[in-house]
Amino acid sequence: VIPWTEGKGCSIALLFDQAPEKVELMISHSWSASVRQTYNALNSLSLMHLIPMETRVFFCTLCQYQPGDDAQLGLSIQAQLEMQPFSQVIKNKPKFGMFVIHTLISEVYT
Repeated sequence: VIPWTEGKGCSIALLFDQAPEKVELMISHSWSASVRQTYNALNSLSLMHLIPMETRVFFCTLCQYQPGDDAQLGLSIQAQLEMQPFSQVIKNKPKFGMFVIHTLISEVYT
């Protein structure tokens, strides 16, 4: 994530879509989880719950600016957290709900 966004001041999500719309699904995960297991869980989630591919998803790894490199236009991680992005998404009650991804490598609640 960092190599793609470093110095740009925005998240991967904003690099791909500069006109974001209302979030329809929120995904929570552990930062130390397996990327492969997370990917597989996301695929299973979309198939099991019939979530369309074009669904607007809040997945913090992709929606929050990560580098913390003090880019001119970018917010620091602290400044982003002060905007309470997680509670803002939750308050808007995403159409497809919220899911927590658990992997064998890392447990979210520990």
